[in-house]
Amino acid sequence: IPVAGQVLATVGSIVLGATIACLDFLDYPLERRQLGFRQKLGAIRRHLPATGGFGLIALGMVSIPLFNLIAIPICVAAGTLLFCERMAADPARV
Repeated sequence: IPVAGQVLATVGSIVLGATIACLDFLDYPLERRQLGFRQKLGAIRRHLPATGGFGLIALGMVSIPLFNLIAIPICVAAGTLLFCERMAADPARV
């Protein structure tokens, strides 16, 4: 399908990139809790509005050449703050 396939590929790649960026920058506090990969994905899915927005912003920031040198430490700190303020506040859902 010429047009729908391109749209689906674009949307799918953005969703996959945002998920990978979110996993990458939230990995430090989640790894400290010794969670497996599926548990990490489940924690991200349970907190989806916050983690989805974070993933999209992080993907956008690290996609800019040379700016990503500054953006990566900022995203790591932001992911840790997101975990501490939103995700760790509800330990039953982590």
